[in-house]
Amino acid sequence: MDLTEHGPVAAVCVAWLCLLDCVAELQRAHGAGQGADSLSPRSPLVETWLWVVDLGLSPEAHQLFARLQTLWREALRDPHLVTSSAARDYVRSCHALAAELRKLL
Repeated sequence: MDLTEHGPVAAVCVAWLCLLDCVAELQRAHGAGQGADSLSPRSPLVETWLWVVDLGLSPEAHQLFARLQTLWREALRDPHLVTSSAARDYVRSCHALAAELRKLL
């Protein structure tokens, strides 16, 4: 949250990477295999795994993940569009989704 005011794009990137760390942790806990060691922010495995593996994530969580990924990509494409307020909302959403993912550990 500290970055949102003076570095909103950096805040979005850090929040996204932290969310991916949470996904990787969940993958390792459920034996998702070699992909758990090769996650990157652009990895299609991340999105595919969340949609294919049924661990009890809500449909809203699946939709939120997809939306956060889209917003992250848009922030990288056009950083001038990311406001401090938008970055705060993004970080909060990442925290909320990470909390739901951690419940599945």
